[in-house]
Amino acid sequence: MQKGKRGRSNLEVSAIGLCGNTLWSWSSALVRNCLPIFFFVASVLLSESARGGEPDHSSADGNESRWQSDEPRFRPDFSYPVSYTLALQGASIAFLGSIDKDITGFTGRSTRNFEDAFTKGTRSDNDEWYWNYLAHPMAGSEMYLRARAAGFNPVGSLLFAAAGSTIWEFGIESWYQRPSSQDLIITPLAGAVIGEVRFRVKRALLETDTRFSRSLAVAIDPLQSFSEIIGDAFGQDWREPAFRKVPARANQSYPIFTTDIGSDKGKLSFGFQCRITF
Repeated sequence: MQKGKRGRSNLEVSAIGLCGNTLWSWSSALVRNCLPIFFFVASVLLSESARGGEPDHSSADGNESRWQSDEPRFRPDFSYPVSYTLALQGASIAFLGSIDKDITGFTGRSTRNFEDAFTKGTRSDNDEWYWNYLAHPMAGSEMYLRARAAGFNPVGSLLFAAAGSTIWEFGIESWYQRPSSQDLIITPLAGAVIGEVRFRVKRALLETDTRFSRSLAVAIDPLQSFSEIIGDAFGQDWREPAFRKVPARANQSYPIFTTDIGSDKGKLSFGFQCRITF
């Protein structure tokens, strides 16, 4: 009886192992086949977004309004995306360092690991699919979205996500293991695709401006939405420029050159001004 039970147990284990290997093969093939699609969609989104700012929008009372980051003289600020990203990375490494090493693959924090990152370079990791193809792309999209929401264009946001990924791999995670070559590529590129989609969908939802659409916008960007709720509790508006509506300024003319020509005695004076209107 016991031999029969043991035999059935071994058979069940083999079946489970076969199913697991099959599922892994399908998942790997799906990821490999989807990466070119990711890159294609990324190029389309970047080219479409680079064509110019968003058009003016009309508010409910008939006054023209637009997103703050689309104002002609708006200048993006790096301070919030940088502080947000560093805080998120700090919280992430604290969480990963506290869970089982069999899940994360961390070898333990040490200066030797940190030195190896710069002396031995990157490595091709064998992490589980959910780390390489789910967690890292989502982290990349979060960095991309913060830069995009601050008013940077798609190319600048992609570079910001790439810089954030490099800081994570070489400056933070390198204390536990050598940097991953896949993560340095997948995090910013896949993150740019997902981040641009999140950016556009959130804008569309906020433009609709219903209770349901605002709830969906929170689901699209939960961490930032939570910080905005905290800001509201303290009477502060912590919305980002790309997601904050402001009254559109009327077209104005601005002097670009002014000079006066006059006689020494001040009896005759000529003035010349050149203005450009847009």
